[in-house]
Amino acid sequence: MKFGCKHLPLLVLSLLMVASAPSGAANFLTLKTSSGKQANAPIALRRSGAVSYVDLNGFAAALKADVYSNEQKRTFSFAAGSARLKWTADNVFVQIGTECWQLPTPVIFQDGCYWAPLVAFLELLAIVYPSGMEFDWNNYQLSLQPRKGGGDIYGIAYEQKGNGTLVRLFCSREMTYSAPIIRAKTVILTLEHASADGDALSRVQPAGAVEKLALEKIAQGLQLTFELAAPILECTAWQDEESRQIHLSLVTQLVSAPIPGRDGTRSAGESEEINQLLEREQQKWKVDCVVIDPGHGGKDPGAIGVTGLKEKEATLDIALRLKQLLMKDAGLQVVLTREDDRFIGLNQRTKRANTEGGKLFISIHCNSLKKGSGSGFETYFLKPARSAKAMEVALRENSVIDYEESTNGYQELTEENYILLAMAQSEFVRESEGLAAIVQRKMLLNTGLKDRGVDQAGFYVLVGASMPAILVETAFLSSKHEEKLLKTKKFRQQVAQALYESVLDFMKQTETANHDVSAE
Repeated sequence: MKFGCKHLPLLVLSLLMVASAPSGAANFLTLKTSSGKQANAPIALRRSGAVSYVDLNGFAAALKADVYSNEQKRTFSFAAGSARLKWTADNVFVQIGTECWQLPTPVIFQDGCYWAPLVAFLELLAIVYPSGMEFDWNNYQLSLQPRKGGGDIYGIAYEQKGNGTLVRLFCSREMTYSAPIIRAKTVILTLEHASADGDALSRVQPAGAVEKLALEKIAQGLQLTFELAAPILECTAWQDEESRQIHLSLVTQLVSAPIPGRDGTRSAGESEEINQLLEREQQKWKVDCVVIDPGHGGKDPGAIGVTGLKEKEATLDIALRLKQLLMKDAGLQVVLTREDDRFIGLNQRTKRANTEGGKLFISIHCNSLKKGSGSGFETYFLKPARSAKAMEVALRENSVIDYEESTNGYQELTEENYILLAMAQSEFVRESEGLAAIVQRKMLLNTGLKDRGVDQAGFYVLVGASMPAILVETAFLSSKHEEKLLKTKKFRQQVAQALYESVLDFMKQTETANHDVSAE
């Protein structure tokens, strides 16, 4: 089973839809099915600020969909088109089958109903209704074209990705298929004992790396031949267990680059566009803003040392020293989630990091044990805990929510909720783990304390960060020796220096990777 988080291209979609939308917002929309009949009841709309929201309960009822709701977990799911959609209140993630998509604003639970941002909702419907989804902004009428005709393969979609093209085949059942065969500028996929709705597939224009699709009925079943605009580096296929979609991943050489012409050459305009796309991709990963999060603060003292040193005091001082180093010596923009002794909610910290355009998120903490003293430093990234030790650290740091007025924005970090909550980090897990490893090396060189290694656990403070994010436990307040160190300016500066050098090393690595991509 594959899991991943995808960001909807809502900026462009919003601009297109808003441009065509009437100035006055409607209070409801109507649903029309392929038979031309409208649902008996209108589906309510409401606005929150500049965003329109649609009533998910009303939509599911109009669709006569199979619905499941869990009031305790505040989740709502229904079957639509080719998959099941699962929504969670106060959450920006929607689960479609076994994939996760990120919305621009959270789902709202109000008046006993779940409400989703309208434009994002329509974008998701376009994914699960490959045969067609149309929305008439003049009349606020939604038309859905469910599966037509026969065939095991009843729809197809082409999605251009940063490193190539993803082809989705919409299947009515679990399929048996061979590994894709790559021959020059052709990919062949054979499905055993399968049939397809050729008309439905032909109505969808190939895009990205694919120029043409040919279907051929053979003795073994069905053969799909994808003619490509250029050779590809890699091709893999897998079937999603829940939605039954077959995903065909075509990896190209250029990141976000348009495909060259049929003769293999590019015009001056195409080359310029490729350069601009590559530049944007490089800027996306260029570390120009670092967000430093001094753990705890205000009414939350954090751990307290054997002689009374509060974690919140040490973390703030280290953060301020790190900020000075990064701004003075590296010329980076630096944002602190707090610059004085105040309480900041855990989810507000990554929210600010995203708002400020952060490219790295470093949360600074001090460790402590209930029994024993402990020694050394360790760095965490966001993933389900693999050890009792990591789980204990996460539980202690997550207990901060007890100081918050409301805990509705937090969910128990079970394996299931990781799919919904932690997947914003899926794009950055490798980078987060790499940064954590660098921090461990630099901390060892600068402090000489025990290296406890890199680990993973479910820290609320890291959930939702759209960037590489780590949590550093600098030293143990439960140790007399290390608490004494944490009281000194020298040690705090050593920790700040280690984190500063870690950021510089990470920047060099990402710049080298971007250079390699642009050189292809």
